[in-house]
Amino acid sequence: MHISSSPYLSPYVIFILVLLVCISWVFPKKIAMSGVMVLSIAFLGYYATDSLLILLTLSVASYLIPRQYSFKTQSILVIILIVSGVLVVYKIATTVHASKYIMPLGLSFYSFRIIHYVFEGYKQKLPKHTFRDYLTYLFFLPTFIVGPIHRFQPFYDDLKKRDIKNLNISYGLERILYGYAKIIIIAAYLIEIKFLDYIQHIKTTNHYLYIYLSPFAYWFNLYFQFSGYSDIAIGFSRLMGFKIMENFNYPFLAKNISEFWQRWHISLSTWIKDYVYIPLVSLTRKPFLSILVSLVIFGLWHEFSFNYIVWGMYHALGIAIWHKFQYIKVKYMAIDRLASTKIFYLFSVLLTLHFVVFSFKIRTLFLQLLHLNY
Repeated sequence: MHISSSPYLSPYVIFILVLLVCISWVFPKKIAMSGVMVLSIAFLGYYATDSLLILLTLSVASYLIPRQYSFKTQSILVIILIVSGVLVVYKIATTVHASKYIMPLGLSFYSFRIIHYVFEGYKQKLPKHTFRDYLTYLFFLPTFIVGPIHRFQPFYDDLKKRDIKNLNISYGLERILYGYAKIIIIAAYLIEIKFLDYIQHIKTTNHYLYIYLSPFAYWFNLYFQFSGYSDIAIGFSRLMGFKIMENFNYPFLAKNISEFWQRWHISLSTWIKDYVYIPLVSLTRKPFLSILVSLVIFGLWHEFSFNYIVWGMYHALGIAIWHKFQYIKVKYMAIDRLASTKIFYLFSVLLTLHFVVFSFKIRTLFLQLLHLNY
């Protein structure tokens, strides 16, 4: 993703976010967040009317249909199929005909929030709330476009106990500053300009080093941009009195691939764990199949293509190998002792980093081999 596509660099988005913070505290408490919700919807309607109509339709359907049938299995499945179907159709359309179709603004994150909501309703874990509370949750602008995929229960708790006396302004501003520093200084300047210039400079003199460093530039840029988005979203949310979940926790310092997925895009990883992996492994009693399906869905969420199916399979295979290694450690004490040393820890971190960073390169090579065999 190039820095020019960053939504948080738009002066209109920044202005609206600042205005929403002011409204959340200047307006009377009973109507403040309703005002925030209405302005957010109006802003989306002005810039993306078609998107807003689709999202409002999904909002009404996901709120009314389950209540009509008391969150029974059939009604939940209908909502999940409708929401997933809309998401998949647009994913396919924007992948196959990118010049003709545009993904509705925020649909990917929005869809997963709706599915989370109806799942929690099915499990009878939703607090008593109104449709206005639900819309306030779904159209919460700081997290609307690029996440995190926050959960309804903690959002609702903060919605009801918001108090300006407990407002941590310094923390919110600090996270916003960190976010913009990551996006502008590290991602845009140090990586997209300085590091890429260096890589291009050595392309003709040391082609192998160029091939080696290019994936690092891509992944580090991806990390600092998206973690920067999350910092900004968390910061603005905190200024409005909401504690939004963390989305990244130094993923490139993970000592194994399983831990990496506990640190990378945490809100999406935990969503897939809760609503795909756990139900599937409970149903099939097959952990590897559940991991495979989960990571394939993780890939398809980003792009509905065979490329990301292979990418998901690659990571699933990595997790399977890591689990196999855990059994080997238990069986052989010498390996277990080696695995507990600091040198092996450093080796594990470097191995995990390279496994992740070269995932797209290896995927491309695999697809090229398939094409040759075909």
